[in-house]
Amino acid sequence: MVLAVFAWKAFLRVGGRLTCGHVVHERCVRELRRLDASGKCPLCGEASADLTPLQALVELAAVCWPRRSWVECYRAASEVLDQDATNVDMLFIMSALLFMGADVQEM
Repeated sequence: MVLAVFAWKAFLRVGGRLTCGHVVHERCVRELRRLDASGKCPLCGEASADLTPLQALVELAAVCWPRRSWVECYRAASEVLDQDATNVDMLFIMSALLFMGADVQEM
């Protein structure tokens, strides 16, 4: 029983609880975000912000850029880069924000 509790706690450390209450392994969440366009829990179908597809975040950053919504642009680009550190478009946006000195100190 002690081993089962330890294994469950270890699983929760590397996984996450979605807003619907289901627990999903971190690697699975990354893959769902990268591949799935639904942004919904694979078990119950409830929408979850934790599963927002990366493409949706890329598009959000692209929309925020001309609006000069620097903080929102930074958040979206940063979240994409947390999952895909090689995303050239988000690397460009982050470097441009840094170069311009955009006011994103609250991050």
